[in-house]
Amino acid sequence: GNGDGRISPGESGNLAVSLANLGLSAATGGRAALSSSDPDLTITAGTAAFADLPACSQGDALDLLTISVADGAAPHLVTLVLTVTADGGLTRSANYPLNIRGLSRLSGQVTLDGNPAVGYPVSCSGRDPDTGGVNSQGTYTDDGGNYQITIMDGTYTVYAQHPDPVHGLYARQWLT
Repeated sequence: GNGDGRISPGESGNLAVSLANLGLSAATGGRAALSSSDPDLTITAGTAAFADLPACSQGDALDLLTISVADGAAPHLVTLVLTVTADGGLTRSANYPLNIRGLSRLSGQVTLDGNPAVGYPVSCSGRDPDTGGVNSQGTYTDDGGNYQITIMDGTYTVYAQHPDPVHGLYARQWLT
C-alpha cells in the first residue's frame, strides 16, 4: 500500500500470519492458505509454510501472504478465509474481515479579494472513522488558485494559509 496501514483501491499489501500450537505434541508440516471470493481482491501469494511448532508454542509463517485490490473497487467489506493445515489431518479455517477504504479528491479554489491565491499552502486534516486517528495531506495552489488533494473518505477541514497569518482562510468539506 501507501504506508497508511489500510488497503485502498489500486494498492497491494502483505499479511503476516502467526500460529499457536496449544496441543501437547509437536505440530509438523504446518501451512496456511488464504482465499476470498471477492472479485475486487486478488491473492498474489496465497500460501505460507511454518517451521515445526513444539507443544505449547507459537511461531510466525516463513512467508508473507500478499493481496491486491482492483483500481476501481468501491469501498466495501471483504471476507478473507484463512485455512491452516498440519500433518496428521489437522484442518482449521477462520474468516477475517478486511475493510477496503475509498479515496476521494478534495478540490477547490482559494481566492483573496476576488483574485486567485497563487502558491498558497493548502492542507486538510480530519479523524479516521475507523481508528479515530488523524489523517492529513497538503499541497499548494496552482496559477489559478486551484488545489487538489486525494485522501481517504472521511470528514475534513481544509485550510489555506496566507503568507501573512492574519489572513489565514479555511473552509470545511465533507466526503462520504
